[in-house]
Amino acid sequence: MRAGYQVSIWLYTGLVLAVITTLGAGLVFNLHQSVKVWTENEEIAFFNMGETMAMLLDVHLKTGIGYGEFSREQHEKLQDLLRKFKFDLNYRLYLVTRKSTHLIFPERMGETPLTQVSRGPAQWLESWQGILRVTTPYTALDGKRVKAFVQPMPPLERNPSYLVVLEKDLYFESSVIRLVRGMEWFLTIGLAFTAGILVLYAVTMIRPFRTLSRVVTWYHTPGAEPGVAGRDPVEAAIEMFKRTLSDLKEKERQLEEMNRLLEHETRQTEEFKENVLSSVDSGVMSFDRKSRLLSLTSKTVNMLRLREISPAGKTSDELFGPGSIISSMVTEALKTGTVHQNRQWKWELPGDPPRWLSLTSHLLKGDMDSIIGVGFIIRDITSWKHLEERVREKEHLAALGELSAGIAHEMRNPLGVIKGNAQLLSRDKLPEDQRDLVEDIQKEIQTLDRIIQDFLKFARPTELNMASVNLSGLVEDILNSYRADCSPRIAFSLNNLLTDDRVTLDEQLIRQVLVILLDNSVQSITGEGRIGIELAAVDPAALECDRQVRLSIQDTGSGIAALDFSNLFKPFFTTRPTGTGMGLAIARKLVVLHNGSIDFDPQASEGAKVTITLPARYDPDRTMDLKKR
Repeated sequence: MRAGYQVSIWLYTGLVLAVITTLGAGLVFNLHQSVKVWTENEEIAFFNMGETMAMLLDVHLKTGIGYGEFSREQHEKLQDLLRKFKFDLNYRLYLVTRKSTHLIFPERMGETPLTQVSRGPAQWLESWQGILRVTTPYTALDGKRVKAFVQPMPPLERNPSYLVVLEKDLYFESSVIRLVRGMEWFLTIGLAFTAGILVLYAVTMIRPFRTLSRVVTWYHTPGAEPGVAGRDPVEAAIEMFKRTLSDLKEKERQLEEMNRLLEHETRQTEEFKENVLSSVDSGVMSFDRKSRLLSLTSKTVNMLRLREISPAGKTSDELFGPGSIISSMVTEALKTGTVHQNRQWKWELPGDPPRWLSLTSHLLKGDMDSIIGVGFIIRDITSWKHLEERVREKEHLAALGELSAGIAHEMRNPLGVIKGNAQLLSRDKLPEDQRDLVEDIQKEIQTLDRIIQDFLKFARPTELNMASVNLSGLVEDILNSYRADCSPRIAFSLNNLLTDDRVTLDEQLIRQVLVILLDNSVQSITGEGRIGIELAAVDPAALECDRQVRLSIQDTGSGIAALDFSNLFKPFFTTRPTGTGMGLAIARKLVVLHNGSIDFDPQASEGAKVTITLPARYDPDRTMDLKKR
């Protein structure tokens, strides 16, 4: 009951004291914060006004200041401009040159000279080193306490031409701060006085009880001195509370230290995970139960071209479109739990070449094996698709070669018989009309013989004699021979954009390809024209093992009809009366043997444009590995 009495007194006292303290402290804090916010807003407004005035003066002083004089016409022009602003009279605007100081606002009265022989207070001088600053308070020429915003012009130069100074009177601001500080001191003193009264009241009320407690304790402890033998239960509890509070603070400190270490380890783990995901060739991304994007790696951003948009929080439909493969895989995984392995997707964006991606989905599970989302592993298989196309081209060319060899073999024997009989007939004395028939037969035999030769050239197995060749030198050598035969009717040019001209190839075969293509370009030009060749890297940032070169031939000839593009590389297709239709087929075969590609550009601005792409370092095992796969 003794402890209950003391607790009641102290509880009542503490409650009243806490209420008064809270109210007083809250009021003081609110006053302090209000003044702080007001002061900060004033600083920001002052800084913004100084920036605005500096920009305004810089825009309207087109002739510059430098070491020249600031003319009265410029002064009047600025004052006319500043009259449109509602300037507070607590501000003064100066323009300071190397020679003088000019008061721009407020306007001068009477005929006071425009120029004062002064460069302003010492607080402005530091800005001649190119430093933008708001000065500490100082005493102005008229005795007022002010501070100034000083902007060197032009900014960020160590030798500015002039300074723009906006000076602000601090009287009102200082008055407000003094008033608020006075109120804070008044409230603090009143709070301390009230607290003292309450504590004195509590001590007065408890003193009889404490005296009685000492007497009783001394009475029940023989030999103990009054005031020493007994302890007030409340005081004992307070001491215990203090010890407990001290222990709790120590535990809190230990917990904070453990929490800091745990956060550090968690951050390191996240960074390690991100580094691991970024280092692999595959991209990773995940969606939640509502098909919203949860996370994705930087490699995924590059693969899917998401850098131009902000993908965070967007759904799969918003990112890739309703009905897209990813959206359907997300919906299927979340609704039925179905996942897919290595599903191929052709991803096309406007202005970007199509890319082939391999998608593998997997379920993200939480507690009790509940599905919380779906994740994707994405691989770029565009290069594999291109290799597959090259394999199909090689197989197609091989089949055509076998067919061509059979046809040539079957045609040679009867053609030889016809040729021999025609020669026998030509030796006889025949009438004029029959002699013309024999000559026509011999001409057609020569045409068929040339076709058979092209057949055999197309069908004959080709052994590659690979070597490191200076590609630009090879092209220049071929062009020189054409210049000698076709100049000045046709102008030839070479634009070499390669930093490394060395390419591994069969020089004779690539020379044959270029001759076929250049012959076609020359024959397509009826009058004067141009033929240009450009050498460039497909991807300048590619690794040495993946480096590819692009050779483009552009002519100003008659061009190619739109319906002919799909047939250009087919054997026997030709648009010339005397052509055999085997030249481009042979060229394509030789390029494909180099693991390259050849295509005509249907969007050529004039004439025809053909592009050959070759690997800079030939790898004979790339096709073999693809077949094994």
